[in-house]
Amino acid sequence: MKVEFALAQAIGERENQEDSCAVVADGSVTDSAETPFAAGSARSAFFGIMCDGMGGHASGEVAARLAVSAVVESVLAAPAEAGAVAHLLRDGCARANEDIAATAKAHPQTDGMGTTLVAIGLENGALHWISVGDSHLLLLRKGQLTKLNEDHSMRPAIDRMVAEGIISQDEASSHPDRNALRSVLMGEPVSLIDTGFGGWPLQAGDTIILASDGIDVLDVGEIKRAFEGRRPKTMEATARHLVERACAAGGARQDNTSVIVVRVQ
Repeated sequence: MKVEFALAQAIGERENQEDSCAVVADGSVTDSAETPFAAGSARSAFFGIMCDGMGGHASGEVAARLAVSAVVESVLAAPAEAGAVAHLLRDGCARANEDIAATAKAHPQTDGMGTTLVAIGLENGALHWISVGDSHLLLLRKGQLTKLNEDHSMRPAIDRMVAEGIISQDEASSHPDRNALRSVLMGEPVSLIDTGFGGWPLQAGDTIILASDGIDVLDVGEIKRAFEGRRPKTMEATARHLVERACAAGGARQDNTSVIVVRVQ
């Protein structure tokens, strides 16, 4: 199964870039630490990793980098075997958490750092993933945008309160705990892990999007329009467009924003 991919990243209005992402395509690594914009293709093995760090004194970016590196190393160190994708993703997630714990112990100033993680692998025409936190895994198929992974922030619980009439939509939108995370990689036991190890069957024309929560300033329609109409059709141009639109929409409060876009041929 051939895929085309691109990654794009913007710092927004933050002092530090605490997002980190990478892809491993046919054994070759493309990393946001080396370039904020990149594109390529893969004919066999493909993995994508998206992390959004948290923690003071710039340690969020340390946690995110550690997690991305751990998954990349797990993928590169293992032999290419059929049925191995789920194992590699699980191993990479565990290694990421262990590396964060070890670094925090060796460097006390980073204690309390953490990161979200969304990592995907493609195998035999199917999508597998592992996810911790609130970064996004989206599937665009025939004009329909679907979120595949669970949201480990407080947003789903707060939205349920709206549906049950406990609070208003305005109260929900400004709720102080709306973005609080219920699960994150911090070097401690992980409370919630979402896995798609059964394999989500893919179709030609599908587009997979991994994104940090900086993209939350765009609604579903705006994300879909990046792939439609007279917009540029190349993966790199589309990825750039997504982060540029997010930065324009977020204005002076825009968070770090990163995306990996993957199109199935």
